[in-house]
Amino acid sequence: PLSFWKLLLNVNMGSVMSIGVFIVSGFTALSVVYGYLVWSSAAAQKQLKVTSANSEVTATSVGKGLQAFRKPVAVLGVLFSIGTATYTGFLLSAVTTNNFWYTPFLGIEAVPFLPILFLVSAASTGLAATLIGAFNCGDLTAYKKVDMVLIMLEIVLISILYLSVDPIFFSGSMAALFWLGVVGVGLLVPLFLSFYGITKHKNVILPVCGMVVIGGLSLRYFVVYTGQLF
Repeated sequence: PLSFWKLLLNVNMGSVMSIGVFIVSGFTALSVVYGYLVWSSAAAQKQLKVTSANSEVTATSVGKGLQAFRKPVAVLGVLFSIGTATYTGFLLSAVTTNNFWYTPFLGIEAVPFLPILFLVSAASTGLAATLIGAFNCGDLTAYKKVDMVLIMLEIVLISILYLSVDPIFFSGSMAALFWLGVVGVGLLVPLFLSFYGITKHKNVILPVCGMVVIGGLSLRYFVVYTGQLF
C-alpha cells in the first residue's frame, strides 16, 4: 500500500488501478478543501477567533473570499465520489477469469454488475453515516426515506447477483457473513426498523444507520474475499 505513489509517476490510462489512484486522490483532496470551506463558513457565523500566522483574526475573514468556490468544489466532489464508489467494482470486474467478480449486469456483457452494486451501497452507507452525525439536527424524514429507497434497491441488486452466479459463492465459510452481516444486519433489519420509525414517529436513526454501515462493510469484505476462495 505504501507504494501507491508509483502509480502517480507511471501513468497508464489503460489500467483501472492507475485511474483509480487519481480518482481517490482527487476525491480526498476535494473533501479536505470542502471541509475547510464548510468549517470557515460555520465559524464565521459564530464569530469564532482563530489563529492565523501567529495573529488572531475573526473567522469572518478566514476563507471568506473562498466561499465562491464552495459549489464548484461540491460538484466536482460529487463526480469524484461516484468514481471512488465504483472504482473497486471496476477493478474487480477487470478480472475476467473470475466468475464471481466478472458478472455482467442482466446479461449485458458491456455493463459490469459490481460497480452498480457498489455505487448504490456506497450511497446508502454514506447517507447513513451522514445521518448518524446529524441525528439531532431537526426533521430528517426525507433523508430517511431516501435511505429506505436505497436499501430496497440494494436488496434488488443483491437478489440479481444471487441469481446470476453459482450458489456455491454464497455457501461455505462466507455464508454467515453474507446472510447475517449483509442481508440480515445490513438490509432487512434496517429496512424494517426504518418503516417502524417513520410510521410510529420514533427516532431510530442510530441503530438503523449503524447497521447499514456495518452491512456496507460486510458486503465489500464478502465480495472481495469470496472471489478469492473459488
